[in-house]
Parts: sequence; C-alpha cells; structure tokens
Amino acid sequence: MVRGAASVIRANPVLIVSILLALISMAFVPPSEKYIGYIDAPMLCILFCLMASVAGMSECGLFRALSEKMVGRSGSVRGMCLALVAAPFFGSMAMTNDVALITFVPLAMAALVGAGRKDLIMPVLILQTLAANLGSMATPVGSPQNLFIYSKYGADAGDFLARMLPLVLAGGAAVFGACAMFCKGEGSRQSEAREAPLDKKTLIPMAALFVLGILAVSGTVPFWLSLIVTLATVLAVNPSILRKVDYGLILTFVFLFVFTGNFSHLDQVVNVLGGLMEDFPVLTTALSSQAVSNVPAAMMLSNFTSDWGSLLAGANIGGFGTPIASMASLITFRIYSRGERHDSKGFMVLFLASNLAMLGMLLAVDRAINPWRRDDCGGPSPACSGRLSGPAPPKDILPLSGRTA
Repeated sequence: MVRGAASVIRANPVLIVSILLALISMAFVPPSEKYIGYIDAPMLCILFCLMASVAGMSECGLFRALSEKMVGRSGSVRGMCLALVAAPFFGSMAMTNDVALITFVPLAMAALVGAGRKDLIMPVLILQTLAANLGSMATPVGSPQNLFIYSKYGADAGDFLARMLPLVLAGGAAVFGACAMFCKGEGSRQSEAREAPLDKKTLIPMAALFVLGILAVSGTVPFWLSLIVTLATVLAVNPSILRKVDYGLILTFVFLFVFTGNFSHLDQVVNVLGGLMEDFPVLTTALSSQAVSNVPAAMMLSNFTSDWGSLLAGANIGGFGTPIASMASLITFRIYSRGERHDSKGFMVLFLASNLAMLGMLLAVDRAINPWRRDDCGGPSPACSGRLSGPAPPKDILPLSGRTA
C-alpha cells in the first residue's frame, strides 16, 4: 500500500500539492457556498473539450504524421526545435497560452522522439511553455487575465500593445536565443516501417471539435454547447478517447481554484496588498501571482488600482516563476510527466530556474521602460506616459488606507 501511494505521488506531484494547499486554506476559510463561485466552470469545460479533441487527433495519428514531416523537412535539429518553440509563441496570440500548449507540446514530444533526440524533450517543452506565456502577452485574447483587464478597464488596443510589446520582444529574443544555443547536434529518422496511415474518419470530427473548442475560448460559441457536442461526438466516434483525457489536470485546477479563492478572502492579506498596489503595482501583482496564480491575482488586485497598464504588465510578468504562477504551465508538466522515462524532479528544477530567470529579466526590462512608483509620475515627464489608467475602482473596495471610518 505504501509503495502504491508513493507511486501515485510521484506520478501526480502537482495534484497532490494542490490538494494540500486547498486543505490548508480551508483551515482559514471554512467551506461554504462561496466555494462554488471559486470554480471557473466554463474554463474547465473548455479545457476538457480541447483535451478530448487533441487526444482524438493524437489517437488517429495526426501528431505522428506531422512529426515525421517536421523531422524530414527540417534541415537540422536546431531548425526543428526553433519551429517547435515558434508554434506556441505565435499560436498563443490567437488561441490563448493554455490551448497552444495543449496543441503543440504533444507534437514536440512526438517530433523529438521521431528525430531520435529524446534528450531535448525537457528543454524544448520548457522553452515552449515560456514561449506560449510570452506570446500570449501580446494580445487581449492571449490569456484570461488579458481579456479580463482589457474588458474591465475599456483599454485601448494600441495602448495595450505599446505596453506589452517591449516585454514580448525582450522575452522572445531570450527564448529563441536559448533554443538556438542549446538545441544542437544531429537527429535520425525512425524506420518508415513503423508508420501507420491516418485514420481520417476519426481525424475530421476531432479536428472539427478542436475548432469548436477554440470558438468557445473566444466566446463565439457557448461553453456548454461545446461540451455537449464534444461528448456526443466522441461517444459516437470512439468512446475510448475519453480515457485519454487528463482528468488529473482538471482536478488540479479545481483544488487550485479553492486555494486561490480562499487566499483572496483573507482580510489581512487583502489589506496589505491594497496598500502595496498604491506604490508598487507591477511588483505587487507579479509577486502575488507567484502564490495565487496571475489570473486570480489580476482579478483581486484590480479592486485597488485604476492603473491598468501596470496591472497588466504585473499579471503577465507574474506568470513566470512558480509552477502555479501561470496555470497554463501545469499543462506542460502534466503532459511531460505522463511520458515514458520522465524526470519530474529534473524538469521542475530546470523549469524553476528558467522561469525565475525570465521573471527577473522582464521585471528589469519593465522597470527600465516604465515608472513603477506613484512618485515617479509626479510631473509631466515622458516616463509617466507608461502609466495607463482606466476608471477608478469603486469606493467600497478601495484599500483600508483610502476608506473613512
């Protein structure tokens, strides 16, 4: 029994940690009907739909076929790796960072296995995760926090891009530079005898479900309609695909929603953060994201500032760092940990090192370009143009320092 429990923990370390965090938070905020409001049901339903469609496309051999073409057409291993990293970087600008990782991480693993370079799976997947989070920073639909801030403050698209573009360019240069530096050597194609034809009868409906999931992400299609159609189609085409869905990842998100929801309801924490947002909005948002993830951090801290530009930068920069800083990062880890001969400890060490380095670099870049403190904008200097403001937060949710008795 002990060995069985140990194997479960080794296979699902992030899930176990999320459960422990949720249980600890319950000691401070007892369970109540508020817990229901913590859970982002539409996001979980869409995540299920996308995982089911991607699993179906993998089952019918699409990723194997694409990886064979990528390996065959790439002039070098470096060129292939650059293409694998570029895919989530640009894809996340339109399909969000989590969808980009769900789509391209399995493809990268298949391509690198096909090229005989399993040693590059770990670094390429981490670079893909960094690239997806960086690319998603460029557009309002790239991530949930971007869409939330863009909508709540009625931000201007031009101002949005101007605020984030320097960070995207700086981070992108670092990621692609690292990819070109570390992805060296030669690869070898696997024997053609292992190839199997595509199951087009399954591929077509699964691809259609994937498109439907993307439409649900953008809000064009209701999430519940995507869920119903996905379940009905998978059950009709190939019910075994449902066994390929990573339900552990969905549970991980559920427990993290409970943890972050409880954390944001602790008055002592909220009061401290409210005061810090007055002077250091970027740094406060970025550091808060390390503990509660950048989406709930952005939602919680938006109550204390009208400076949406700093909130936006802090939430996106804060997506780098700890594994829960951006929940999209958990997708990569879960996919990697389900592969053969995975090294979860090694992955997490390299993940933390690369993410903390990116966090520090982006904070330095943003600090050099835009003012962080309210005092920095005391006069009509050009630097103050970096502070982009929207409507002031309601009086009843201002920090305690701004309330009257």
